[in-house]
Amino acid sequence: MDGRDEPAGRDKKPTPSADDNAAGGGTVPRPLLPAPVWAAIAGALALLALWLVLFMPQAAPRQDFAGDVPGLDEDLFDQPSGAVDTAAQLARLREMVPPDQRARPNPLEPTPEVLARARTIFGSQCAVCHGPNGDANVAVARTLNPPPVNFTHPAFADMEPGATFHIIKNGVATTGMPAFGASLSDEDIWGLVHFLRTNFVSVDHRTDTVVPPPTP
Repeated sequence: MDGRDEPAGRDKKPTPSADDNAAGGGTVPRPLLPAPVWAAIAGALALLALWLVLFMPQAAPRQDFAGDVPGLDEDLFDQPSGAVDTAAQLARLREMVPPDQRARPNPLEPTPEVLARARTIFGSQCAVCHGPNGDANVAVARTLNPPPVNFTHPAFADMEPGATFHIIKNGVATTGMPAFGASLSDEDIWGLVHFLRTNFVSVDHRTDTVVPPPTP
C-alpha cells in the first residue's frame, strides 16, 4: 500500500488450510504400518486360529495318567456308568512302581501303637479324598479325575505293601495324589500301609466303582 516492493527472493509463508486449522496446525501422524501390511497380519492370525481349531493335536486322554500300559487304557473308563474300573486303576498304579520296590516287605510290626498313629494320620491327611471309610465316596473324590483309589475294592488286596508304600511316599504324577515323603517318615508311611490293609481290605462291605467326576 505504501508503494514499496517486497524484497526479492523472500518466499511468502503458506496460508494454513481449514483442515490444518481444525487439527491445531499440526501434521497428521502417519500410520505405523501401511494398510496392506495390517491386512496381511490379520489374515495370518485368522489362518493360525483356524489351524488351532481344526488341526491342533488333542490333549492326552484323561485316563492316561501313568503312561502306556497295554490293555489298561481301554479298561479304565469302560463302565456303562462312566465310572472308573477300579481294578484297572489299581493295576495301572502298580505298573508305575519298579519291581524291586513292589517286592519290599513291610519292616514294621502292626502294633496297636503303630495302627493308632496311622489312624490319626489317615484321618488328617488321607480321609479328605479317600473318605473316612476308605471307599472314596466323598464330594472331593468326585471332583478328581482319575478319582482317589477305593481301598475297599477287592483288587486292593492284591496290591503289594511295597507298591503301596512307594505310591504314598512319591505320589502319582498328573493326579491328585501328592507325595508324602517330605512330610511323613518312612515309619509313618509303613504304618499307613498296615492301616489300609487291616482296616479296608477285610471289611465286609466293598464297593466296586466310584461315582465318576462331572463332565465339564
